[in-house]
Amino acid sequence: MIIIIEKIDEIEKLNHSQESALECLLWAYGRGNQVLWMPIDLIEALLKKTCFSDYAKRALVDLKTFSRFSKNLLITEFDFRVVVDFSNKHKLLSTEKQLTVGYEIILDEKFLLEPVLLTENEIDAKVYTLFAKAIFSSRKNLNLVYEINIEPHGGGGSDTIKTFERLLSESRLFVCLLDSDIKHPKGPLGETAKHFALYPKGPNRNSRLEILNAHEIENLIPIPIIEHLFAKEYLGHLFKHANPIKFKKYPDHKNGFLVEQAKKQDMHHGDTFWKDFYHLGDHTYICAKLNSLTEQTKQFLENTSTYKIQEFLDKDANEELFTISNIIASWGVKLRRRLS
Repeated sequence: MIIIIEKIDEIEKLNHSQESALECLLWAYGRGNQVLWMPIDLIEALLKKTCFSDYAKRALVDLKTFSRFSKNLLITEFDFRVVVDFSNKHKLLSTEKQLTVGYEIILDEKFLLEPVLLTENEIDAKVYTLFAKAIFSSRKNLNLVYEINIEPHGGGGSDTIKTFERLLSESRLFVCLLDSDIKHPKGPLGETAKHFALYPKGPNRNSRLEILNAHEIENLIPIPIIEHLFAKEYLGHLFKHANPIKFKKYPDHKNGFLVEQAKKQDMHHGDTFWKDFYHLGDHTYICAKLNSLTEQTKQFLENTSTYKIQEFLDKDANEELFTISNIIASWGVKLRRRLS
């Protein structure tokens, strides 16, 4: 993650907890686990102090060069940062793009670990992370210096709320991505997403909660990848439509989706969303059963170069996938190199 220290008042009067927090931050920066920034004059003032280890001092010297060029890039290219407040030890305040924390929170060993990516099952988290890394690799101005490090974690379906609440009570940062299980533009959220009704979407304390606009992860997998993986199989009439993106976010890709089901949904919601497919037979697949789509996508992403993966991606057609990938990159960014 990106950690910023804008100022420290009365540096000559730092207490032991403040010194320890700075030592932890400098080690995390030196090891490349976190991206750290502070003003040059603050770095120079800290270099005059005798309380830091030799490694922390070397990290400060390195940070002095890094900080000359990095702040504007970090703020404009990433959508999340942590700001450490050295005047309020217990502060915890989250806004859309910033989490402000008091210096004693840094001393919790979990805070400086890589953030967690929580989804309903672990394979979803791994696929989101692989997509995020592939998309991030196309940002050449960043990819040479930074990389993504986030821990994929499965919540166990309907039990995801329990894991979410446990993580929320701790100091470790995490992003939670939930399937909406929405089957129609006018349809309700599924049961798992409803369990989160009490929690605000977006940033909240040490977390960010996002509920997909699409049914589930399979609905976000780009069509060119599906066509590549199922090249010899019938995919359904959705994939032949002039505007498949309009419809792709709702069908169940695991079990398939028939015209008959589409008509029943439209009737239930008093809508004609699926009318473009009414002329087909009731037992015609709008979306065929795409067995093990997520598993096959994971294998494809693991075994294909990021350069090649980018050929299957389109920012406009895959807007939500790119948005999610940017969130993961902003929370999970770290330095590629480390000080020896």
